[in-house]
Amino acid sequence: MSGLIVIAVLAFGFVALLWWSNRLRPTRPRYRSRYRGPTYLDIHDELRRRRRHP
Repeated sequence: MSGLIVIAVLAFGFVALLWWSNRLRPTRPRYRSRYRGPTYLDIHDELRRRRRHP
């Protein structure tokens, strides 16, 4: 019986941790966000587009 209580408390703590972490603000901007500079792939795609259409 006490093992079941321990498992229930651990499960509740895990769910509470997931809920709390989802409420936090992201630490960096999303992919292709306007607040983030161009990535390597953005530059690669731009160069590929330029080569295709001279």
